[in-house]
Amino acid sequence: MGRTFLIAVLAGALAAVIGLASFDLAGVSQQPAQLEPAGDAGTSTERWMIEARDRIAATGDGLQPVPAGIATLRDARLAGLNVATMKVRNVSGEVVGVASRITANEQDLGVRAVWWTFVMGTRGTLAAYLPDQAVTGAGQLLGGTRSFDRASGQFSEERQADGGYRLRLTRMKP
Repeated sequence: MGRTFLIAVLAGALAAVIGLASFDLAGVSQQPAQLEPAGDAGTSTERWMIEARDRIAATGDGLQPVPAGIATLRDARLAGLNVATMKVRNVSGEVVGVASRITANEQDLGVRAVWWTFVMGTRGTLAAYLPDQAVTGAGQLLGGTRSFDRASGQFSEERQADGGYRLRLTRMKP
């Protein structure tokens, strides 16, 4: 996982820089978290969505490059790597952040893994990992900054037919 993870992190950072350069962070709504109580008193759930129109930048195997003319990943060591930067919306449809999604082959495991990095305005940053893209609900929150400091719990993504995503974070209270 070490080499794949390092390549994914570097590609994600590049995608984030490209995306953030074209996205006005001042336009991010500073809305408070919209938390739902989960079944367990020690957890809460938050849902985010990404619509197909929210894609800021994308490149990689089999992806339509966004914006048009963006460089594709041609280095053989990056085969199978996809990176995208997108706006994140709360359940009310307001843009509340920017996310970077990196998909890479986990050579040791023979699966496609996904790493998400979220920049959520004044709320801070958050990282999440799905060890197998094919298994829904199998991800984990890795931690973050500010209100996501020491965040732990489960993370899932559901790809939508239009190319968007529905995201679910179930956080354990610290």
